[in-house]
Amino acid sequence: MRSLFEFLGEVQEYRHRRGQRNSLQAVLAVAARLAGYRGVAAVAQFAALLDQRQRQAVECFYSPSRQCYTSASITTFHNILANLPPDTLEEAVVAWNQHQGVEVQQE
Repeated sequence: MRSLFEFLGEVQEYRHRRGQRNSLQAVLAVAARLAGYRGVAAVAQFAALLDQRQRQAVECFYSPSRQCYTSASITTFHNILANLPPDTLEEAVVAWNQHQGVEVQQE
């Protein structure tokens, strides 16, 4: 059984490579977990509260200078979620639901 994290890994990267520290998959995994939260600040705050094991599990950026995994900043969450191509996240979640055997009614 494939996880939602695996399906989010199939979302095509749309950002330019320069300056990327956090993978799109890592940011979307945290955002998907917090779909009920209101605002990007709440998502970033939750990400900051993840422990090292959790950050490693969602493949956050490993900072060699700090020797730890770092979560994305509020700016990163905002930029990714604001510029994500329409329906991209929904398509990944719907595919995962169908894989789980859940029927999804699309409008």
